[in-house]
Amino acid sequence: MFILINIFILPIITASFLVLFSQAQGCVLVGEQSSPCLVFGLNLGILIEKFIQLTWHFPLMMSPQGILPAFIAITVIVILIHLTLRGRQQFFWSLFCIWYIPIIPSVLGIILVRFLADQGNCVLNEGSANSCLILGVNMGEAFYGASVVPWLILLLIPICLFISLFYMIIYALVLAMIREQSS
Repeated sequence: MFILINIFILPIITASFLVLFSQAQGCVLVGEQSSPCLVFGLNLGILIEKFIQLTWHFPLMMSPQGILPAFIAITVIVILIHLTLRGRQQFFWSLFCIWYIPIIPSVLGIILVRFLADQGNCVLNEGSANSCLILGVNMGEAFYGASVVPWLILLLIPICLFISLFYMIIYALVLAMIREQSS
């Protein structure tokens, strides 16, 4: 179950691994002298950029279809939790899932972007995308998303709170029905 929940942090973990791998390969990470780092014909800079962008889209409910795919994913995972776990574990893992999926991948993404921006002396701000060369790729647009993410997380807190309260009400009603049927 924990592996299924952690699928949402896979893009940022992969991007972090690719950064470490590119440094191990001797590629120049930042600055004007950075150049594309090719491994087996794949440009690691472009892959890192795509994984960073992917980090923001689904967990923050920024997919083209809006909030529905993330809500469906959270619902499916909560249902799987209820099918596989018993007792209090269901309740706590479900609440963990409701808060973890939208927020933790974004926070980890912000940490990676901040690290890379500091390495390249890049400026992150909400106003515009600034140029930032990482492995020969301009990461300005991908990093721009990281500067906006804290504001989106502030919006997610009441959404997660509402979903949590809704879940707790449904959970309490189901427990009351089960107790009523058993007596």
